[in-house]
Amino acid sequence: MPFLRSVFVGLLLAVAPDLRAGITITPPQGPQDPVVVSGLAHTAIDHLRSLPPELWPARVAVYVVSAGEVPPVMGVYTIDGDRVLFAPRFPFEPGLNYRVQVVIDTQSTELTFVLPPAPRHRSTTVTRVYPSSQLLPENLLKFYIYFNAPMRGGDVYEHIRLIESTGGEVEGAFVETSPELWDPGMRRVTVICHPGRIKRGLELHKRVGPPLVAGRSYSLVVGPMIDATGQRLATGHTTFFDTAKADRTVPDVRSWTIDPPEALSTMPLRVYLGKPFDHALLQRLVSVVHADGSPVAGDVTLGDHETVWAYYAEEPWQAGDYTVLVHPSLEDLAGNRPDGLFDADATLPAVEAVAGVVRLEFHVY
Repeated sequence: MPFLRSVFVGLLLAVAPDLRAGITITPPQGPQDPVVVSGLAHTAIDHLRSLPPELWPARVAVYVVSAGEVPPVMGVYTIDGDRVLFAPRFPFEPGLNYRVQVVIDTQSTELTFVLPPAPRHRSTTVTRVYPSSQLLPENLLKFYIYFNAPMRGGDVYEHIRLIESTGGEVEGAFVETSPELWDPGMRRVTVICHPGRIKRGLELHKRVGPPLVAGRSYSLVVGPMIDATGQRLATGHTTFFDTAKADRTVPDVRSWTIDPPEALSTMPLRVYLGKPFDHALLQRLVSVVHADGSPVAGDVTLGDHETVWAYYAEEPWQAGDYTVLVHPSLEDLAGNRPDGLFDADATLPAVEAVAGVVRLEFHVY
């Protein structure tokens, strides 16, 4: 801290030349602990008591180590037997270099010390994991992990593990992307279950099978990752879930149920999706527009384990026609989209899909 470089303190003693050999300097153990100069004869202590304080810095002083000349650190001293104790006016700063100098006649004794940096309070934690449901499809594609502070990144795949209820780790469960899939604020990371193990017909799927197996229980474990300040997470995080059979159906977004708000109200527009969808994509790829195509400004919230999409308009709803727009890139939990399956079986007839944006019209009364 800058103020430590401008403060001065004198620790001083008048010590006779024949007493030099017995002097010991003991550095502080903490920011508010004193520097101790010990081994002084009674004659030196008596002489010190007789000196005015302004003369002590010529004998003993504590300095901040600097490239240029700096005055001694300010503080107070006390005499205790054959010892002189110096307590800084402001606490010593951890990580800063200090030099204690004891001058005896034309000789000097010095000691340099650095207090170790104080441990910082660890407060970064995992706040949310998506999908939020405790029942997930066998062919689940992604996990989203949120933190309450920016993370450092670079070690995701060392600390995030998929564990079976039997206690064994699912090896190779995730595809280790480079770079890692962080949001711009480094508060959310996306972890993708290995597509090569999910897609049928691929060699990896045939050889080791999918990361998740229907009917089994698992936990997603987040270990001691490091945040942007260099501190590890305050606590680890574990999410437990069970698995159901694989979902290989094209999302029928045209069957969504729309519950419109009343005119002049601030109640949300609610859309019931029928099944869970990708948490992040629901917030980007579904929108509301007026009859003329202009967007309705507002905010999205998700409910009931990502099966309900709610839209809170910034202004009270006006009577009239509106449209919910659903982009064809929207994915369900298995990566299936309105315009096609993530894991299509080439031996079966093609499933019906949609092309382009799906428009779901509704009226506010």
